[in-house]
Amino acid sequence: MCSCGYCTMTESEGMGRSFEIDHYIPVTMDASLVNEYSNLVYSCDSCNTFKLDLCPPSQAREDGHRYFRPDWDAFDQHFGVSVRDNGDVYLDGISEVGKWTIEHLELNRPTMRRLRKIRSELSECRQFVVHGVLALRKFHIDQLDRGIRGKADSSIRYCIALVEKCEEEIDKILMAYAISPLDVDDDEARARRLQRNASLKKIMPLYEGDWRGRHKSKKTTQP
Repeated sequence: MCSCGYCTMTESEGMGRSFEIDHYIPVTMDASLVNEYSNLVYSCDSCNTFKLDLCPPSQAREDGHRYFRPDWDAFDQHFGVSVRDNGDVYLDGISEVGKWTIEHLELNRPTMRRLRKIRSELSECRQFVVHGVLALRKFHIDQLDRGIRGKADSSIRYCIALVEKCEEEIDKILMAYAISPLDVDDDEARARRLQRNASLKKIMPLYEGDWRGRHKSKKTTQP
């Protein structure tokens, strides 16, 4: 199933959303990478919009001020997960890369917190389902009396089919809740934007070089 390389939202979860091809290093920074496969990341429109052409200089990236890359980085080396009192699931940065990515792609925006909460709840349901199936499949029919083995076998087969159907229904629930309940009002957006800008203003003076492709483009077009 195709999913955003940054926030992990799948196409089925984001029904109606646009998914795009992001250039990890913006083409405004390096036009030669426009068709370079290793520079392409499948992204939802939200993450791609937050990212835009912000691209820290190479030294800043080496120090961890860069975006997580699903083809290079191991998720659990950069992110942790915590659950708040209301059940929303947050990502926690456990590395500079994780912290940078969470902040500058707004990975804890309400939509993503709600999606992770739904995933967590459905994952618990699925675990119960899987455990039930395993228990049924491991049951030894030959331990029963001959007279009831046939009926028991038929009942177990019926239950396994019912449980597998339940798994399908769980996936349908996730898809059904993927749009309207996840697209919630984001009253925190302005505060996150101000925090992100303040953080950038502190870091940018520490590293020489262009931070946005648009600035590089303006310099190269000047006589």
